[in-house]
Formats: sequence, C-alpha cells, structure tokens
Amino acid sequence: MHARQLPNSRTPGFTMLETVMVMVVIGIMVLMLIPMVRKSADSWRARQAAGLVAVDLESAFSLAGRERTPVRLTCYCDQQRYVLTDRAKGTILLERKLGPTSEYQMKTLTFSSTTIDIFPPGSSSSSLTVTLTTGSGASHQITMSQAGLVRQAN
Repeated sequence: MHARQLPNSRTPGFTMLETVMVMVVIGIMVLMLIPMVRKSADSWRARQAAGLVAVDLESAFSLAGRERTPVRLTCYCDQQRYVLTDRAKGTILLERKLGPTSEYQMKTLTFSSTTIDIFPPGSSSSSLTVTLTTGSGASHQITMSQAGLVRQAN
C-alpha cells in the first residue's frame, strides 16, 4: 500500500517566486558587468591601434630608405585617419583609418604636427606625438623622435 500524502505537504523544488528572484539577481549582476567589459574592450582596441600606428611610423622610415625618396606623413585628424605619400609624386603609399567606422573605433586621433616629412637617411622633419582616445576615455600615446625611434608611451 502506498503512503498517503497530506494535503498541505510540499513537493521538493523551487517556487516560481524563488526562480524569478534568482533570475533578477543574475540580471542585475550582468548589467553591472557590462560597463567594465565595454571599457576593457575599448582599452584593448586602443592598444591594438597604438601598436598599428607604431608599426606604420617605423614602416614610413623603411619606405623612405627603400624608395630613396622622402615620404610625407599627413594626419587628417578630424577624420581619424592618416596617409603616407611619396612626397615628390604624391602617390599614396599607405592610408590608415582609425575612426568610428573602422574596427578600432577611435573617438579622437591627434598628431602633434599634422604633416611630417621622413627622409631617406633615416631622419624626419620633426618629432611626433600621436594620441588615440576611445569613446570610454581609454587613451594611448606613441612618440617618434626625429631619428626614427618609435615608442608607445602607455
């Protein structure tokens, strides 16, 4: 014979209210983490973009030496892009876009000097500081000396 259940006894498990409360707590925790994840992703993009700019600056010195002609680096900072051209012919050797429509999504790109000439012996017309900033405020700097030493500051 089977044991008879009493009418007021509970079956094991969670009530709907307990389940909803757990879901609400998990949802609040996820919402608190979203800004931290977004800031971390922005910082990663800024580091990647800074590394790319550093490589491009070093490549400009190599291009000038290989082509045996001056190369001009021009920043169109309002468009978050820069261009390397053959100074004599005006031929575009490299164009890099870092703005919101690119994979790097930089909010601002600033050059301490908007136009710099890089000469074949391995020197430039001036030193340069490049600053990249994301929408969340993550910022990275790249410096270049007149002798072609490129360094990421942060």
